Amino acid sequence: MSYSLNWDLDPIYPGGIESPEFAAKLTLLDQQIKQFASDVTAYDRFTDTDFSKLVALVNDAQVIRSGLGTVALFVNALYSADYTNPVYRPYQTKVSHLEVAYQAPLDLSLIHISEPTRRNPISYAVFFLKKKNTQDGLLSRKPSSA
Repeated sequence: MSYSLNWDLDPIYPGGIESPEFAAKLTLLDQQIKQFASDVTAYDRFTDTDFSKLVALVNDAQVIRSGLGTVALFVNALYSADYTNPVYRPYQTKVSHLEVAYQAPLDLSLIHISEPTRRNPISYAVFFLKKKNTQDGLLSRKPSSA
């Protein structure tokens, strides 16, 4: 069995890297990231008693991460098929900037929770949002008494 050295990426964004569909996806991601950054900055765990806003933030993060993954794979696949094509490099840069912009409002911390009392110990890795100007994560801060 033999495989083609190049992928047919046209079904992902018909017309290729300079297509209106791809440009629209990059624009949409940029808008979603800006809104996400605003929402993360405005998030207050003390008023989000039912965690619905946190759930919405996590869902938004997943949608953005998926979109970024798709455009990054698309651009990198094209670049890997023809790394001499100067058209691809600016798009790689644009996707990199979008990824940095997505990460900027997040200061994700990883905490490890273990249940050693069980017959078979279970471990969890939990990510939580952390505001850049605080020492504690949003899920571990105590309300200040005023």
